Amino acid sequence: ALSNLVAHTVTSAPFLEIEKRIIDAQGPIVAKPGQVISYLVTYRNSGSDTATNVRLEDLIPAGMNLAYAEPIGTIQPQETNGIVSWDVGSLPAGSERSVHVLLATNSIIQDGSTLVNIASIDSDQTQQISAHAPVVTVSSAPAVAITKITQAGLLQPGQTFSYEIGWFNFGAD
Repeated sequence: ALSNLVAHTVTSAPFLEIEKRIIDAQGPIVAKPGQVISYLVTYRNSGSDTATNVRLEDLIPAGMNLAYAEPIGTIQPQETNGIVSWDVGSLPAGSERSVHVLLATNSIIQDGSTLVNIASIDSDQTQQISAHAPVVTVSSAPAVAITKITQAGLLQPGQTFSYEIGWFNFGAD
């Protein structure tokens, strides 16, 4: 007897994806020194199997400091900046999660500096992939105020008086 049986091997695997964006950002992103920028990292497993030992990392760029992260991650020093990491554990097929990261630009940073924030994810079954948020450009122009003060009151033509000149740079450069 003839048989029309065909054997098919079905495999399943996780497929990780990651997205990083600045919350409420539109157009070019310009920040002042000391400004806090709010990032959202969304990651998902769009594959057909659970990813195990999933690890998420956020590289803090030079010129920024971690202000807050939710959920709280582990901070690892790395030369002049650091990495915030999360041991996610297992990520079932079809699931999606997010982390919220607040980074502050340094209070003293050169005008025109560009900051690129990168997040990455990997697991036992996948290679590391990464995503970056839009580039942040720092605007740290000086902002100078000048005052001129006298105690002379009402003066007559030709009368001599003294005054005090003060100045202050309340800008960031």
